[in-house]
Amino acid sequence: MFAELAVKSLCDFLQANYPAQLSAIEATAELEPGSIAPPLKYVPALLENDNRAPLVMIWDESFDPVSPQREALYAAGCRVALTQLGGTNLADNSVELRRRVSALIRTVRADSTLGGKVQAAVLREGSISFSFGDKSATRLAYVFPIEVRVHCP
Repeated sequence: MFAELAVKSLCDFLQANYPAQLSAIEATAELEPGSIAPPLKYVPALLENDNRAPLVMIWDESFDPVSPQREALYAAGCRVALTQLGGTNLADNSVELRRRVSALIRTVRADSTLGGKVQAAVLREGSISFSFGDKSATRLAYVFPIEVRVHCP
């Protein structure tokens, strides 16, 4: 149940708050409003062959019983994948993906309790990946490990 709580809380929080951070990134970069398309869907699962873009996938990959007996505290090793499909200019595509990543960092950093649903959401080192969807050179994905600590009696 703790992994389900972690994934659902992270998915719901991103769906509610990530678009505002994308807009803030647009304003900071002096882009036209709406120039960074919001995600089409927030999916609480890993769907490696899903070609929709932009897409946010959230899933759990591991767990750590931090203090299960005393405090019923567990850490779910979640992953968030941001995918996008860009144009033929690969450099511009990379810039847009980095802007999406910045918005994700800002979103989680703004409220690490995900609206009071979890004890803490801790960002870990992310990595770029080209292994989602149709494998074209213009499809980019960034995978972020986020440790979500939940109290689950």
